[in-house]
Formats: sequence, C-alpha cells, structure tokens
Amino acid sequence: IVFTFHDWINDADFASKRPKLRSFNDDMEDKGITPVQLARQLEAQGSVLAVTWAIQCCDWGSTAWWFGMRKTKVTVPNLLKGEFDSYIRKVAQEIKAYDKPIMLALFSEFNWQAAMMFGKKGTTRISEADDICGKYGDKRWPDGPERLRDAHRHVIDLFRAEGVKNVPWFLYANSGYLDPKGSDYNVWLHPKFNYPGDDYIDWVGQSTYFIDPKWSTSPSEDAAVIEHALSAGYAAWGEVTQRPLFLPEFAAVGDEKTDRSEVLSDVMTKVLPTMPRVKALTLGD
Repeated sequence: IVFTFHDWINDADFASKRPKLRSFNDDMEDKGITPVQLARQLEAQGSVLAVTWAIQCCDWGSTAWWFGMRKTKVTVPNLLKGEFDSYIRKVAQEIKAYDKPIMLALFSEFNWQAAMMFGKKGTTRISEADDICGKYGDKRWPDGPERLRDAHRHVIDLFRAEGVKNVPWFLYANSGYLDPKGSDYNVWLHPKFNYPGDDYIDWVGQSTYFIDPKWSTSPSEDAAVIEHALSAGYAAWGEVTQRPLFLPEFAAVGDEKTDRSEVLSDVMTKVLPTMPRVKALTLGD
C-alpha cells in the first residue's frame, strides 16, 4: 500500500471565496501526476494506492486562522448541507471509471478534525466550546464527533448511489491517539463517538511515530515510545470494532544521525505481532 494526500483544495485556496475543488483527474500538489495516474502506476507494480482525500478544517500553520481571521468555505457543516454533492459525485465517477481499488480516507487524523467542529456553526474547537453535546444532532452525543461521523455517512452514501464498488474506506487518528499522558487526550474523541460503523468503514487505524526507548528525549513532539504512540489507540479501536488496522503514517523517528534500525526491528518483530488486528502499514522515512 502506498499512502499519500490529495486534499479537496490546494493550500493556497484555503481562504478563497471560490476555491477550486480538485478531482482525481487533477494533479496532486508538487507531484505532476493525478491520483488516478498514480494508482495505475502502482497497480502495474502490484501495489494499491491509499489516499487521504481530506476536507481540511484548519490551516494549522496560520496565526490568522488560529485567531479566527482566516476562514474557509470548504467545511463539514457545508458538506452536510449538500453544498458539495455534485463534486463528490464527480470524484466518485472518476474512481469508479478506474475500476481498481483505491483506498480513501475523508480526513487526515480524524480526531484533530473532530475536535474543531463544535458549536452551533461547527467551527469551534472543543477547548472553547461552552456546550459539548447540545449544538448539533443528538443532544446526548458530542457535536464534533457526530458531525464527523455524519460526514462519512453522507459521502459514502453518495459514492454508493453512483455505484462505486472499488473504494475501501479507512479512518485513522493521530500518533499517540488516546494516550492518557498525551497533551491532546480527550475522552470525547474516543472512536465510539466518531465511528460511522462497520457498514461504512473497512479499515481503521492511526499514525504511529515512535522512538527508541533508550533515548532520554524525543526529536519530535509527535513521537513517543511505541507504548504511548500506539497501544492506547489500538485498545480503543478494539472496544468499537474488529475491523483491521492500517497504519498509514508509520515511522521510527530520529535525529538524522542515529541508526534507527534496531528500534524499527524491535517494533516490527516484537510489538506488532502482539497486535493481531494490525494488518497493514506504510513505512515512512
């Protein structure tokens, strides 16, 4: 499995009044090739393409976005209103015409996205929400995860209406997902609140960035020892579904000087075999 990204819009179009929605016959950013063309190349090599086809809520690197001065029209609330249905149907037809499997995820590390979809408008982050469950849908359910769940169901139902049968859908979280010691830990982001159901999702999983436990510090704030990077998320998924796990962003993180082969070998031969639901990964370097 080869994993990559093809967001609905280019980064430059994030705050545009009329953003161009990118199809699967449009070039991926900085690659000079379309997702369908890449899928054909990989098919010839015996591989399958997995794409995060992301509707991005956030411009994480923008100070203006964090202060509410940079906004996008391509949002989940607008998706749920049906504003992008014709675009979704177009992409569905392009993938259907390819007629070979392309794995799709609708969000990059879904828990980050769900955390940003609270409030009446669905654009408030969970840390600033004055009402966790009362602004959307079921008043007993956290609003961000409920919107994320409904977005999956809406998009996948449209694909099915177009007769698409060659898309396995996957849903994945960030590295360190639900680790109680993590700075982003929040019980409302548990998969039981976000998961659309086995009728909609074929694979679940998370990013996994890990370091050698002998190191005293991590070279990246996104990386931790494997127990913190993966174990809690693996257990949480098991409470909700027995779907196989795919780890699309899987890497031993280093300082570009230290040999990582030992820790990578240990994780591959000693840790992953204790997690039988992990069935696939894409190794990053």
